[in-house]
Amino acid sequence: MNLAELKEAYKARKLALDSAKKEEEKYKALLKDAMLEAGESDYTDEAGYRFERIVQERKSMDEEKLLAELHERNLTSCIATKEVVDEDATLKAVEAGELPQEVLADALKVTEVVMLKLTAPKKAKAKK
Repeated sequence: MNLAELKEAYKARKLALDSAKKEEEKYKALLKDAMLEAGESDYTDEAGYRFERIVQERKSMDEEKLLAELHERNLTSCIATKEVVDEDATLKAVEAGELPQEVLADALKVTEVVMLKLTAPKKAKAKK
């Protein structure tokens, strides 16, 4: 396949995949609701495909709320302090001559990431 054919083949498959993903999400939501309504959580069809409606609890901590409580109760031993580089202050130190530019350059990590982006053409606006 030449470059033009590869571009067209990729575009066709990407558009089909995006469309299929939207349809799959729609039917997944409908199926979850229908299984709940039917009181069914596990079903295996005649071809052996198993459909499971699984309910999970995801827990997360409201850290802002907990930190406020810890400060209020003076439980600072429960609060960890993490050292991080203050980028603005570091750049100011470089500008002020307090930190050599070479130190920043030596610490800089550059990783190349190759991506492929397909953008649909803009839709023409209807004239009035």
